[in-house]
Amino acid sequence: MKVGLLVVGAGLVVAGLAAVGLGIPYKEFSVGGTLITTGVTGVCTGAIVLALAAVVGELQVIAARLESGAAAAGVDVPSPATSPRNAPDDTVFPPPRQAKVAAPPPVPSATPTAAAPPPWHDEIPARGAPAEVAQRGCGFRPP
Repeated sequence: MKVGLLVVGAGLVVAGLAAVGLGIPYKEFSVGGTLITTGVTGVCTGAIVLALAAVVGELQVIAARLESGAAAAGVDVPSPATSPRNAPDDTVFPPPRQAKVAAPPPVPSATPTAAAPPPWHDEIPARGAPAEVAQRGCGFRPP
C-alpha cells in the first residue's frame, strides 16, 4: 500500500508540474490560467498523497513492533469483543459506579387548555373605523 501511494503521489506531483510548465507560456489567456491552477492543485494533491504514504509507512513500523513485542513476551492478546471490566477482582479497571442521583419526580399531566387571546387583542380598532378617518384630516372628500 505504501508503494502504491508513493507512485500515485509522485505521478500527481509530476503531472502538476507539467501542467504548470505548459500553462506559463499562455498565462495571458484563459487556457494558461486554467493550466496553472490545475497544475498547482495536482502538485498539492500529490504532496498530500506522499504525506499519507509516510503515515502508512510509520503505522506499518508500529504494527510490526507491537506484533514482535507481543510474540516475544508471550502475552495472550484478548479478542476485541471482551472487556477487562468483566473480571471480578480487577483493580486496574474497577467496575463502574452506580449513579447516586435520584430520578426527578414525575411531571403531573395537565390537560391542555385553549390559549387565551393576548390582553391587547380587544384594543386594536378595525381599519376604516370612524376614529381613524377623522384623524387623517387631509381634507379630501370622495365625490
